[in-house]
Amino acid sequence: MTKILKEVRASYTAKDADAGFAFSNIDSGYGATNRYITLNGKPLIVISGEMHFSRYDRKYWETEILKMKAGGLNCIATYVFWNHHERKCGVFDFEGNNDVAAFVGLCKKCGMKVILRIGPWCHGEVKRGGFPDYLAFVAGKRRSTPLYIYFVKRFWRALAQQVKEFCDGETVIGIQLENEYGGRINHILKLREAAEEAGFKTPFFTMTAWPTNTHDVRFLPTFGGYPEAPWTQNKKPLAPCGRFAITEGRSEVAIGEDLLGEINTGADFSAFPYALCETGTGNQVTQHRRPVISENDGYGVAFAKLASGAVWLGYYMYHGGRNPQDRPMQESRRTFYPNDYPIVDYDFQAPISKDGEVRGHADRLRLIHIFLSQNEESFARTQTFFSKDRQMPYFSFRGDEKGGYVFLSNYERGLKVKEETVDIAIEAQSYSLNIPSLKVDAEDMFFFPVMQEYGGIKFDYITAQPIVVLKDGKDTHAYFVEYGCGVRLKKDGAEETVDSDKKVYKTADGTLTMHFLSLEEAKKLYVFSGKAVFSEFPLYEKEGKIYCEKKTQLPFSTVRINVSERKNLPYSSYMFSSGKRGYYSIAADNKELEDGDIEITLAMKGLNLQLFKEKRIVDDYFNTDGNFVFRLARVADKDKKESNFIARICAATGHGSGKVYNEINIQPDEIGLSVGSVKKITTEEVKL
Repeated sequence: MTKILKEVRASYTAKDADAGFAFSNIDSGYGATNRYITLNGKPLIVISGEMHFSRYDRKYWETEILKMKAGGLNCIATYVFWNHHERKCGVFDFEGNNDVAAFVGLCKKCGMKVILRIGPWCHGEVKRGGFPDYLAFVAGKRRSTPLYIYFVKRFWRALAQQVKEFCDGETVIGIQLENEYGGRINHILKLREAAEEAGFKTPFFTMTAWPTNTHDVRFLPTFGGYPEAPWTQNKKPLAPCGRFAITEGRSEVAIGEDLLGEINTGADFSAFPYALCETGTGNQVTQHRRPVISENDGYGVAFAKLASGAVWLGYYMYHGGRNPQDRPMQESRRTFYPNDYPIVDYDFQAPISKDGEVRGHADRLRLIHIFLSQNEESFARTQTFFSKDRQMPYFSFRGDEKGGYVFLSNYERGLKVKEETVDIAIEAQSYSLNIPSLKVDAEDMFFFPVMQEYGGIKFDYITAQPIVVLKDGKDTHAYFVEYGCGVRLKKDGAEETVDSDKKVYKTADGTLTMHFLSLEEAKKLYVFSGKAVFSEFPLYEKEGKIYCEKKTQLPFSTVRINVSERKNLPYSSYMFSSGKRGYYSIAADNKELEDGDIEITLAMKGLNLQLFKEKRIVDDYFNTDGNFVFRLARVADKDKKESNFIARICAATGHGSGKVYNEINIQPDEIGLSVGSVKKITTEEVKL
């Protein structure tokens, strides 16, 4: 096996330039240099995840916000979809699930900052990009035409009144204007003028840098990238295209290409801090493309962006949801957009599902977030250096004059990779370092420290990913993730290999215990009140108490499925297949809802599924992995002994719209539905 040399000359520039940014229109503690965000003059790393309040039942908002916080996030971003709030011209709805003030208030209560993405055009796979129906007849949309701006101002005045108490420079820290705008920046400036006139105050006005990649000191430019591109207009596997690459480039060429065409990626944004708003931790499947987003996919793009120098993480989506069920509100070709989406389902294969299930990539990301929250000042100051060798494994070094972190990634979706051996050489101003013969397993993505102190002991390197350092009196406990390279560490000029899960050193006044966890062990780690807590089930903290969302198996008989006769149900044309239909009655016992919830997994054969209560659609599913999952309490008839549903399934076909790109084997004309699993969900307090 040929060794690959990863070599960098790290010439750290200590001075952070003041680029004269005018992102803010309010006095606050927030600011920015050309490299990072600041709060009260100190470097800050924003870790933001997208959750759409109007796509979620408000009775669960607080719990889900707390799950996001437990995942290491410090901020929540949310679209405000115009057409969710103005169904009838001039009549605004901020009640129920549309109560933006209540949602932002809960974020504040939970200690989370907020970014409002107020459009007016949002996209977000919503009908007409969020424009209300009446606007279809207005010319000059997404331009500074007087009538269009009049309607925008009217909506924004109503919205600003809802959130004005939170535009205090502390809660709402960002306002994104427009989205994926391809015209001249003069229009975004006009929108900022309209937003300020409406009453929005914020430390950061932001705009998506793509597709034009035009920058302006009055807007923080934000970037993104996704693990797949289900909007691509073909039904074939996509060739690997470097979505998981560690690179100087900030823009992904494929993002938004369904509506935008080719994106200019040549602009230089090095004078701005590297901020993200749409790091794809999943993908929303389309009718014609059904990629299955693996744990590596959902983790890998974010890892690559961090390794490439990002200091503001923004995940889209971090939490899935459901569209309003009283009318079709999803993007579709009927509304002259290029893709068809489910009517209800907006799960996005996100780190937290549309029903609150914490997935594997949420656990992986949490480990990074814990590290960043403990090291944000020093890590934000690092500069990113890249090797001239660009073959896999991908590589970067984020460091300063004292030390830093080596990032390695040997993963690219759709590409068969093999184990590689690398030699690493870092030449910095105050130190030089060589790490020979480091094994990088296929699909591994990790970083490790160089020239860092733990418990007062200086290490040249430790080939394990740091998570957190915790104090227990005079003793220090440092937690790491062990990857395929094994744990090698060097101090005082001598390297040693660690073959156990612990390494203990005597320090000046106590001990340093280094804990080396397997990835599966590490994914169970949470940190609350300075203590490491391991749990098989998701944890979150509320009002000083720790809660666990526990699962236990229930008998399959809790849910009963029978083949049914054909039913006269709406939305048959939204199944997008001429294949045969099958109808199934589903009855679920409600008694387990008295002290919890029930997670029902239905094993499905076929192309698409729609779930009805009588004639009202409550959920749907474009078959991606053969398992339709929902939690009963979200859709139950709670005043009855059991909840009753009708599921309609359509078959795939060998041609036409019913022939799609799938990553599982779906046979034409095959349909079926059976109980896959039934699990009881209970919330229990955990004593530390």
